[in-house]
Amino acid sequence: MITNPDTNFVYLADSLRYDHKLFYRELDKIISEFYPVEVIDDTADIWARDFMPIQVSNEIFVQFDYHPDYLVKFPHLRTDQKKISYTISSKLQTFPLNIDGGNVIKGRNWVIMTDKVFKENSKYPVKQIIQWLEKLFDVEKIIWLPWNKKEDIFGHSDGIVNFYNNETVLINDYTREPEIRSVYLKILKDSKLQWIEIAYNPYDNKRMMHACGIYVNFLQVGKLIIIPVFDMKEDELVMKQFGDLYKGYELRAINSRKIAEKGGVLHCISWNIFQP
Repeated sequence: MITNPDTNFVYLADSLRYDHKLFYRELDKIISEFYPVEVIDDTADIWARDFMPIQVSNEIFVQFDYHPDYLVKFPHLRTDQKKISYTISSKLQTFPLNIDGGNVIKGRNWVIMTDKVFKENSKYPVKQIIQWLEKLFDVEKIIWLPWNKKEDIFGHSDGIVNFYNNETVLINDYTREPEIRSVYLKILKDSKLQWIEIAYNPYDNKRMMHACGIYVNFLQVGKLIIIPVFDMKEDELVMKQFGDLYKGYELRAINSRKIAEKGGVLHCISWNIFQP
């Protein structure tokens, strides 16, 4: 699998440029200092990660269907994958499973997803879905985290974990939710992955969909790490954590509160890939 450190090119939705002009300009400026940035035309929402393909290798991208249940009542916000415009020089495969890109965290030989996939593709047997995905992603295993549907309408793994290296993930510090923490860490341990807990505080958010305080939803492009901050006391702690973890990397912070109040953060609004 192509992982974040392998990537060298970023796409952002034109909806982000139109709807959040100042934020878009700041983010574009940060990324463009190091890597090329292009715009995906004709998008209906800002969440590029979810409707764009999954890059498996230098040559192969897999495009899943994008019909999330949380947009059933808001069809004008669902980007039509057949209408968007972007350019890749590699092979695009389509596969008729309903999967958001935000629910795919990629390691070299593994992928982490929440089991919401099974609900959104219930016409297929679970075993068949797993076999298909393992083959499409060309990985040794898919690590399934339980979807906490009472607290999370999206069911995206990028709100829970992010890639650190091939043996280790960064995960929200769920100390205030001991049952969830216990379940997630046991799954990671059983999967022979290590973890580092990152400061996490969504508890003061006014709405369930708000993503303020979810720092693991950062963007890594090669040696560039862009960290969301939210005008919260945890901002300083997180910057120190990332400084300790990513010595020798280019670290940048961007205030992401307004974006987070729409339901996601930096990983959600970007599509970072490797372009030869």
